[in-house]
Amino acid sequence: MLHAGLQAAKWTVSEFDNWRDCGWSLDCSRDNTQFQIAFSQMKEGKWMLQVVPTSNPGFVGKLFGGAVSAQPSETTELAKSIHSILQASDSFSNFMWTWDGFPEEDNSDSEPQPPKTHG
Repeated sequence: MLHAGLQAAKWTVSEFDNWRDCGWSLDCSRDNTQFQIAFSQMKEGKWMLQVVPTSNPGFVGKLFGGAVSAQPSETTELAKSIHSILQASDSFSNFMWTWDGFPEEDNSDSEPQPPKTHG
């Protein structure tokens, strides 16, 4: 369902692969962006799904020309596509989306949101 839905939304999607021996992953791209989507069942009825750029170099990596493979706005766009696909199924509910951490009641949203800026 996820694979077909992402393709229908004009994302290029790889085949599923084993992720850390406890879940599945697939690569996803559009235009010049590249992501990995990984998901796993956490406990009965609970699932974890993460969306990450495939490349996110640190300071030293950037010094040597490395570049991030997707910006936060593009990550949000993919997360919204995934959310729409999963929400259309009767199999998933009670979504908790968050940036850079495990979602809890006080730090998550029911739909993907852009990251909060600090300033």
